[in-house]
Amino acid sequence: MRGKSAVGPRGAGPNRAGPNTEGPNEDSLNIVDSSETGLNTADSNSTGPAGIGHIVLRLDRIMVERGRSLNWLADQVGITNVNLSKIKNNRVSAIRFSALAAICAALDCQPGDILEYVDGISGDADDANSK
Repeated sequence: MRGKSAVGPRGAGPNRAGPNTEGPNEDSLNIVDSSETGLNTADSNSTGPAGIGHIVLRLDRIMVERGRSLNWLADQVGITNVNLSKIKNNRVSAIRFSALAAICAALDCQPGDILEYVDGISGDADDANSK
């Protein structure tokens, strides 16, 4: 088997899934888990370089305001409960725009309702709630 790739044709390896020609699916809506990056957005020490603040996700607040459950939202947007739970509990370091758009459409809200910037000077996510 020398000279042949065990993963198939060139470019068809497990990390090279061709273009997404269908609508959104779980893979296209994935988020970046903070445990994969070593970042924790809920950690008050997670400010960026030179005192730059950080983004806090407020999906939990919007879901309570709308009276929606995690299961309902998962069914609406096509993201697993596990990944939505990570977003809801602010345990991600990134979120795809397609996932954010799907969540906003389902909850009839704007991205700014879910994303909140916390100043690096205060460094406390709770301070952002009092503004």
